[in-house]
Parts: sequence; C-alpha cells; structure tokens
Amino acid sequence: MAKINLDIYYKYRDVLGEDEAMKLCKEDQKKRSKEDQKKRTPPPPSPDLFLPPMPETLHGLANKIDSRYSQRLTETQRRVLRAYTELGALTDLEMEEAIGMRNTSVMARRNELMSPKINLVEFSHNKINPHTGKVNAAYRVKGN
Repeated sequence: MAKINLDIYYKYRDVLGEDEAMKLCKEDQKKRSKEDQKKRTPPPPSPDLFLPPMPETLHGLANKIDSRYSQRLTETQRRVLRAYTELGALTDLEMEEAIGMRNTSVMARRNELMSPKINLVEFSHNKINPHTGKVNAAYRVKGN
C-alpha cells in the first residue's frame, strides 16, 4: 500500500482538522494505488523454445487479396487463406496444427486456392520435417 502524502495532510490539517485531512489523504492514497495498478503491465510472454521464429510477412497485399476474394471463398478456404497471410509460408502439416483441421482437408483447400480459377496461393520453398527428415513443400499467399 502506498504511503500517505504528508504534504497534503499538513496542508489540510490546519484548515479542515485532523479527521478531514486524514480522509482526504486516504482518498488520494486510493487514487494513486489505482493509477499504479493501471500503469503495471503484465510481463511479455516467454518465447516458445521448440518452434523456430516465423518469418515476417507483408500483410498489405495479403489483406487486399483477402478482402477482394473473401465473398466468393468458402469458410474453410477463408480459414486456410487467413492462416497463410498471418503465419507466412507453411507446410500442410504446420497448417494442420495451426488451424486444427484434418490434413486431407487442408490439402484440398490449399489445392483449391492454388487452382487457376482462384490462384491466391503459390509454392514457396521446401522444408525438412525435423521429426521424419522428409522434405515437405511449403506454400504462401501470392506476392508475399
């Protein structure tokens, strides 16, 4: 608990009396403690030690694409596209973990987004799966 501000106490003690001065000091003390609580911020989240940091993505073009084509995409296609825009280049297995869909459903939606009709997702690069050692293809939103 914060200390009573003695300057305020002595200033009002002579004018209002000891009881009223003490009330004012306690009110001031409550206000200061509330302001101190507001100023405190929670500690930053600890970084996940098991995942490599994700590369930064350019959200400008991705947001334009998402807003332009969101009306003609299905809800699952939108979920997959939004994950690619927010997380960058991902393999199908990483996408499955990120959005909580089955791998076969993720692959189908990605193929639909890569089709010539929609053409919003493209091949990015090959990644090696750390668990199996196999090479997996990573995909990203076009233009990022």
